[in-house]
Amino acid sequence: MLFTPALGPPGFLPKVVINVGYGAVYDLIMFSLRRHTLLASMLSGLIAFATILLHMNFWFSLILPITVAQKFSEILITALILTVPLAPLGGLVGWLVFSRIKERNLIKRLRI
Repeated sequence: MLFTPALGPPGFLPKVVINVGYGAVYDLIMFSLRRHTLLASMLSGLIAFATILLHMNFWFSLILPITVAQKFSEILITALILTVPLAPLGGLVGWLVFSRIKERNLIKRLRI
């Protein structure tokens, strides 16, 4: 999977657990739709970005002052609206790139 969010500064250990959880969900989507890889890639991209935005909103509301968290919540609606067309487009681009390079020896060795 080509999707790699930063999820925080270097050394922020909870991002390891968060990424493992995200990876498990997306791998489950890819596995359940393994015959429809294009659809699975686009759906995974959409769910990935929407989930990250919603988690950011949750954590910002807990950590940041309430006025700053409200500003982010206002921006969140626009970000979610933009996520609907752009995230599946990112999944499509990832699928197109992978379909072009999947027959290379390095990729075959990585896929085991």
